[in-house]
Amino acid sequence: MPMPDRPLISREKDITPAWLAESLHSAGFDGVVVRSVGVEPYRTKPYSSLYRLAVTYAGHPGLPERLMLKLARPDATNATARRRRRKEYAYYTTIAGAMEPAISPAVLAAACSDDARTGFLLMEDLSGSHDRPPRGLPPTPAQARLAIPAFGGLHAAWWNHPELRQTVDLRDADYIARRDDDARSAASSLLDRFGPYLDERIRHVVNSYANHAAALTSRALEGPVSAIHGDAHPWNVLTPRDETGPALLIDWEAWTVDSPAMDVASFIVLRFDTGLRRRLEADLLGGWHASLSAGGVDGYGRDDLFDDYRRAIVRRVSMPLARAQRDEEPDAWFPILSRLAMAWDDLACDEVLP
Repeated sequence: MPMPDRPLISREKDITPAWLAESLHSAGFDGVVVRSVGVEPYRTKPYSSLYRLAVTYAGHPGLPERLMLKLARPDATNATARRRRRKEYAYYTTIAGAMEPAISPAVLAAACSDDARTGFLLMEDLSGSHDRPPRGLPPTPAQARLAIPAFGGLHAAWWNHPELRQTVDLRDADYIARRDDDARSAASSLLDRFGPYLDERIRHVVNSYANHAAALTSRALEGPVSAIHGDAHPWNVLTPRDETGPALLIDWEAWTVDSPAMDVASFIVLRFDTGLRRRLEADLLGGWHASLSAGGVDGYGRDDLFDDYRRAIVRRVSMPLARAQRDEEPDAWFPILSRLAMAWDDLACDEVLP
């Protein structure tokens, strides 16, 4: 059921007991009386600020006393911020409610203005029971093995869903042509600026991606598609501290419809060092395949999975190229490009180029 889009706030000072009670009432929690709200700034992100709330209620409404509030930053209203805000709100008001079991924290209330300049998500604070790797570090093997079924559950639930399939079919020749232009432009920019510093293997990866990006995108949209997280890295996965129970996925600002292998390649290849990837890759791919089968996906063999995974590795070269094109420092994109090149060689990704 869609959540109401009021009441909206934009600043920390607006987080009051009256606002929280009104938000909960709008979301269907009738009669809740909020006595007090303690507000602790938690994290500042490019487009939002996170606050931990300590709440006391009148009586015992059965609601969490520890909440996490994701509040749109009032100084982040550019087109990218508004697009990502709309996407996350759409996820929680459409996809999340249809997932059983849940793969993301339960949102108690949500709002997004018509122009997406303001909005919030109010959810239970799971920092006491769940954990994630420190920013910049890969997950532990146990965390990785718990994360993969969460992605698999999402993919299986929406595997070739007719409504999603219709969305993919709308990506016409102009869309593919734009992908081709973007890939060639980004690759050319990178090689013009940094080519002498890149070895032959990495230059081959960049050129091969640019020459085949459009065809691989077209191929992916013709094959199995699903709702995907779109920003599948270890720091967007909450795993239980006791390593039992399911992992939960957070930060849904980039979810989209695409080949499910894109999430898995992003999670395993972009952020794991090469040694860890080599040790865990087969195990994690097997876990992903098992979670798809458990979710009712039939006729998708291990060979199909492996080929889609390799195609996704090729397509993910777009990520470090985009970072370089935004003038980010090489230490923000070169390690990722290097890991992709190592995976490309290890898995013979040239075999899946059109």
